[in-house]
Amino acid sequence: MSAMPANDPLTPRSPLEPAISYLTVEQLAVYVGLSRSAVYAAMRRGQLPQACYRRGNRLLWEKAKVDEYLNRAPQRRVLGGANVRTL
Repeated sequence: MSAMPANDPLTPRSPLEPAISYLTVEQLAVYVGLSRSAVYAAMRRGQLPQACYRRGNRLLWEKAKVDEYLNRAPQRRVLGGANVRTL
């Protein structure tokens, strides 16, 4: 078994450093209220940030960066009456 690279996002960090939360595409889809395919389409159109890391075939987004990106986008009321960001 080979050692994980030091910059691998899933490698445990020092207890003195703040923890970073990562989202998979499935988690990101739920978080922004879109389907997986809509997440990929929004990412291609520049309406969502690109994934920060790729580990094998898994894409990961830093939750703080997604929040920062979404806070710059306007919110609208959509079907179902829930407040979600339309992309």
